[in-house]
Amino acid sequence: MNEADRQMLLKAQALIEQRREWERGYSTRPPLGAGVMAANIEGQDRKKITLPEQAVIWASMGLSSMVYKRTGAFRLYVLARSLDPQGSGHVSIADLKQAALHLKVKYSTFYAWLAEAFACGVFVRVGEKTVRGVGENTVRVVPGNTVKVRSQEAAFKIFGCKFLDKTKSSIPLKRLFAKDWRARVFAAYVQANHNGEIISLEKLEDLTGIPARTLKKSNLGKFVTAKRQYSVLDRSADAVPGWFQATLALYDGNRAEVAFADDYGFEPDPVVFFMIPKDGVYEIEIRDSIYRGREDFVYRVAVGEMPFITSIYPLGAREGERATVNLTGWNILDRRLSLDTSPGESIIRYATLSRNKLCNRVPYAVDTLPEADEAEANDRPNDAQKIDLPVTINGRIYKPGDVDWFEFKGQAGQEVVAEVYAHRLNSMLDSLLRLTDAEGKVVAWNDDYDNKEMGLQTRHADSYLSAKLPAAGVYRIQLADATRHGSDYHAYRLRVSAPRPDFGLRLMPSGATVPAGRVLPITVYAFRRDGFAGDIEVSLDESASGFHLSGGRIPAGVESIRMTLTAPPKDLDQPASLKLVGRASVAGRTVSRQVVPADDMMQAFIYHHLVPRDELAISVTKARFIAPAGQVASAKPLEIPRGGQATAKVVTGQKPNLTGISFSLNQPPQGISLGKVTPAADGLEFELKADAKAAELGRADNLIIEVFSVNQGRRYSISMVPAIPIQVVGQ
Repeated sequence: MNEADRQMLLKAQALIEQRREWERGYSTRPPLGAGVMAANIEGQDRKKITLPEQAVIWASMGLSSMVYKRTGAFRLYVLARSLDPQGSGHVSIADLKQAALHLKVKYSTFYAWLAEAFACGVFVRVGEKTVRGVGENTVRVVPGNTVKVRSQEAAFKIFGCKFLDKTKSSIPLKRLFAKDWRARVFAAYVQANHNGEIISLEKLEDLTGIPARTLKKSNLGKFVTAKRQYSVLDRSADAVPGWFQATLALYDGNRAEVAFADDYGFEPDPVVFFMIPKDGVYEIEIRDSIYRGREDFVYRVAVGEMPFITSIYPLGAREGERATVNLTGWNILDRRLSLDTSPGESIIRYATLSRNKLCNRVPYAVDTLPEADEAEANDRPNDAQKIDLPVTINGRIYKPGDVDWFEFKGQAGQEVVAEVYAHRLNSMLDSLLRLTDAEGKVVAWNDDYDNKEMGLQTRHADSYLSAKLPAAGVYRIQLADATRHGSDYHAYRLRVSAPRPDFGLRLMPSGATVPAGRVLPITVYAFRRDGFAGDIEVSLDESASGFHLSGGRIPAGVESIRMTLTAPPKDLDQPASLKLVGRASVAGRTVSRQVVPADDMMQAFIYHHLVPRDELAISVTKARFIAPAGQVASAKPLEIPRGGQATAKVVTGQKPNLTGISFSLNQPPQGISLGKVTPAADGLEFELKADAKAAELGRADNLIIEVFSVNQGRRYSISMVPAIPIQVVGQ
């Protein structure tokens, strides 16, 4: 192999590896040509690439895993067309095999695909051609819009084309791809791209027979773009779910990239720090990491010689004690920062430079436990730093491979909690915790703890463990970085103590509009800390005049429950800012926690995040008609016998007219159903049933009944009945 071939092979392998890292999420920078290789986006000329990079890139863009899954013949078809940019129709099998091997295709797989290609007439042998001094067969790639097949049976076997006419020896490509028109579009795109053109919707319609309107609605923007910036890309981001993942690039006057960032630590928003080497014009490029675009992909960018705090140490202080921390950063004159440690509900707080409002905020933690500093050297179990519980330790993983050990004495049956605050405080540490006995046996360990209170934080790198000690003796805690990294930026706060039961509350949605006198369903989430499992009573603040909360009890062990808010009988000129508070008995004392409004944000159609908001804003508008609402007669949970029924009463103040009205349970728990609804002198009576098999014994929940208006056989939702607390009991 000569030097040119060797460099070509190395470059192809690098491209493939880049593609794989991008697909797996290890890299946010797409490889050369990925996604929008041939698109003319925002006036930027498409990247010019040479062969065989072109073949490698096209094939690695996902042909084998996306559109050409059906046959190896068409994988080789597209690969061959990539190797034949001039459209001569002749490709060396040696070149084809080498390109396939660059894509990690096995020899056996390649020859199986080649056999398929010959069998169906995609390739035709045309003779010998000398390639790099080696005699090899040359194949003619069937051009145009037909593919020949030897027989109908061959087509059945290879393509699954059950629509073939026995009298025909060839079939149109359009019909061949009828079951997957996206493959048809991609084939047309590859064909057009051989001539270096940017394919328009009209051209694509002509090549594929698919209406331009259908193409525009499709999610093919990653591959196809039209002329004059009128393109399929205007909706292409929907094809790749998720949020805007911004990247920042800085270019000098020669368009050379001098700085790049796609994140900042564990945070997805990028930050670029750069010392300008010489005067001149510099350009900033902002884009999505995988070239998506959508209406909600908005951003704000700050550029300038601004102060920016990169780290503080220690990462917090004890409540009520005066505290200042050391800080590092860019364009900062002050090297000390004062922290607010006054008593309060929030453990995590924020600080910034008081003199400069352009400076970023940095998080820190405040706790009530005694504080201690990590003391080196404590890198080995025998050198473990001795601590007394409870304690919060401030420390650092100073260098790669550094490990911090701490030793304490414990009693049999004693419950111990160890929790790391690092990632939540902008530290680079990805913690790993282990609790061992004196002999080194692991009692408990944890790497990442899924903390649902952290809102948009999609990576949970802080560790948390809770264990009951098996015997009296010496125990050690090992704290390290899971990736074996370390630096001054790998700081932490380690809490070691007995469990401190507590809770946090979130409410969704954070805002709504409701007609006067109507009922609004809400969902309250309970984040139970350190094993707390008791009841939580939720109530409205006294300032919420005219509103009424029903079903305000979160039963023991329940993590979320639906409640209802009843709006005032008259509309309001301004949205009302409501506050709710949750109270629970913890270790013999009453603990109060604010209910934080939040919104449920979905990521990638799978992950949900409860993102805190500043206030719960409810707009009350005029009601166009009257609908039954009222209040539940008793706040005490209604006991429904399993296999039996019970009656709940809602007081409305008058006997309702149920003409044209129907009722239905809204998202009821399994096994609970609604029976008869009977008007009473001052309200409504609902018959509720619990199935003997499906209903969960002991289940405590709130039932919400939806009210419908029935007109000509169609139902229209008009209101809800206030939440009815229930509990399934034995007969």
